Amino acid sequence: MKMGRTLWIGAVMLLVFGLTFTNFTFASTVKTATPQQKLSKVLQAKMKEKSKNGKLSVIITLKKNSRDQKEKVSRLSGGKAYKNLPSIASNVTADQVNQLAAMSNVKRIDYDETVKAHMYKSTIWFGSHEVNKANRLNITGDGDGDPTHYSKEDATVAIIDTGIDNTHINLDGGKVIGWHDAVNGRTAPYDDQGHGTHVAGIAAGEGSREQNKGAAPGASLVGVKVLNAFGSGSMNQVLAGIDWVISNKDTYGIDVLNMSLGLAGSSNGQDSISLAVNRAAAAGIVPVVSAGNSGSREKTIGSPAAAKDAITVGAMSDPTRGGFTLATFSSRGPTADGRIKPDVSGPGVGIIAPKANSHDKYVAYSGTSMSSPYVAGTAALMVAANPSLTPAEVKSILMSTAHDMGPKGVDIYYGGGKVNSFGAVQVAKYGKETEGLFSTNLHFGAEDIPATGKIDTWRMNVQKLEEGVPISLTVIVPNWTSSSTTYRVNLYDPSGKLVKSSSSSSPQLNLVYQPTEKGEYKAQVTTTSGSGNYNIDLSAYSYPFDLVGDDQ
Repeated sequence: MKMGRTLWIGAVMLLVFGLTFTNFTFASTVKTATPQQKLSKVLQAKMKEKSKNGKLSVIITLKKNSRDQKEKVSRLSGGKAYKNLPSIASNVTADQVNQLAAMSNVKRIDYDETVKAHMYKSTIWFGSHEVNKANRLNITGDGDGDPTHYSKEDATVAIIDTGIDNTHINLDGGKVIGWHDAVNGRTAPYDDQGHGTHVAGIAAGEGSREQNKGAAPGASLVGVKVLNAFGSGSMNQVLAGIDWVISNKDTYGIDVLNMSLGLAGSSNGQDSISLAVNRAAAAGIVPVVSAGNSGSREKTIGSPAAAKDAITVGAMSDPTRGGFTLATFSSRGPTADGRIKPDVSGPGVGIIAPKANSHDKYVAYSGTSMSSPYVAGTAALMVAANPSLTPAEVKSILMSTAHDMGPKGVDIYYGGGKVNSFGAVQVAKYGKETEGLFSTNLHFGAEDIPATGKIDTWRMNVQKLEEGVPISLTVIVPNWTSSSTTYRVNLYDPSGKLVKSSSSSSPQLNLVYQPTEKGEYKAQVTTTSGSGNYNIDLSAYSYPFDLVGDDQ
């Protein structure tokens, strides 16, 4: 808490960095989308349901953000044009939709869908605590040199969500320096749902106690309410919120925006909200979006998590909540157009943060809505360390300093890996990591079970015992299509005794065991029905981790 004063449920947007390579010839033809191809699948379905003269709420995205183009389209559609976005929100008939789609300056038309929120130890395990400490990097997000005052000179994070309760002890004292309400038009900050307050506390809560501090406790906040008391809102409201943030970037010194909200499904990143997120990045704002809670299946990255320039964040647990393991609910890639998402993964299981309208109470929630603001707070620390960083540089540093998990390199499950706030801020400040972040050992393997009942045996040597730091094994089945295969993992202690067993016919299986003795443990992976490939991650105080039995 800053000196001189007495003392969720959420939604997220996300994106992953990806490159695609296309064969080309010296002479090429650029294909133009047909009118039908410009319509989102949801809109096409809604048009079939409506009567000929029935009105449809749509978002019209233009090829260019020009006044002339907006006026030309508005003559047919009417509606509301955004200042910084090449988009118009309107109510039109199906015939008008077809006429608009035939216009050469219209890029895409989306149905105005309902957007929903994605429902002390983590700051230590993921590194922001080391960044904040006075005897380490001593960076909190405070930029005006006055720890008792919040201003645009601090690193500033815009929270696009259900609002912020700025009377909570963790968020009061002028921490919320800007406010916009796209839902009810109220002029003072509030949160009638709770999700946004929880998210804000994770990003920048000042901490009435050490364990309640957010990632960037010295940062300022701007609240942008786009979701209602039920945690949902229209695409129009979300676009209005992003548009307002871009317009007010310089007024409030907005460096980072967090969106713990989005649409389910699989997106190619070409919808209006994803494109608006890209616009925010182009304006110099670091956009951080939650990946979504539609795991453990692949191809579950929706909008705006699929936005090309967003930092899309998956969720995982820390050792005190089951070990470093991917949360089963965390959405995973690839995107609908084949790009890798998420970009990184952060703490999103059992995260304790402010409870709205309680003054000083806290509550624990899980979701990518929680992991996204932690990364947003880390981005704020990076900008505080080096204000010249671009959004693309922030994203690159976060991905390159993350602790690799899952398949080697950037993957569709963890992205670049477990976010490493300590390393990322060091690179932002010094251009390199000068000191490592303490962590458990992280190991990965990939194998196959060729037939039902065949067994793979993995060996690990537990070298240190510490309460709250378990053996955590995660089995992920790539390209999972059905529940016809059931995997089982049996864990044996150094005496050969079976101490834990877990099985699942879903794409992900977790096994967690608190060891009581050092020595060699063995994990046997088998199937009780079916066969196939699998990936396995280990988080433990253990080295090495290797395959010692392969039953072919």
